[in-house]
Amino acid sequence: MRLGVEMVAAMVIAVVIGWGLDKLFHTSPWLMILMVPVGMVAGLRNLLRASGGKTGG
Repeated sequence: MRLGVEMVAAMVIAVVIGWGLDKLFHTSPWLMILMVPVGMVAGLRNLLRASGGKTGG
């Protein structure tokens, strides 16, 4: 259950940051779209860290 929450939380945070930057810079929806892969990568990295896998760092 925790692993699913880690992935969803990273995605939601990235999309909210992208949405906020779009509002700030009037670039809707480009920064939000750009942040989706960033959120996916962050979520996968969190999943690997939480499951005990090695991360490059």
